[in-house]
Amino acid sequence: MNNLRFKDLNEVLKYFYQYLDDKSKQLLKNNHPITFHLSSGMNIRNFLGLWEENNLTTWFKSVGIFHPDDMSNIILTSLKRKLLNQDIDLDNQIKYIENYLKNKESIESIYFKKSTRKEYV
Repeated sequence: MNNLRFKDLNEVLKYFYQYLDDKSKQLLKNNHPITFHLSSGMNIRNFLGLWEENNLTTWFKSVGIFHPDDMSNIILTSLKRKLLNQDIDLDNQIKYIENYLKNKESIESIYFKKSTRKEYV
């Protein structure tokens, strides 16, 4: 499968909505998307080539999402919302990630100021 054919989130959602089986759809509907980070999330990152530069990752970067983990989280969250007939609310998903990263940076700056350790172990 050529992952370069997906140019944005809507195309990815359309693909997965069409090709996921009913059992997988039900699992996603009934669980938080982070539950799938190390399973389906990893498969999505690899299948879509989210670790590489392509049309889809370029689109994600254009909306402010730069890490493949965040990209796959948005895909899973959006797909779940689509399955539940909810608005995917992409703007708020992006804001949530931005706030998380700001808080993470604040915590890390405090940690590194108080610690004599120079890197994470």
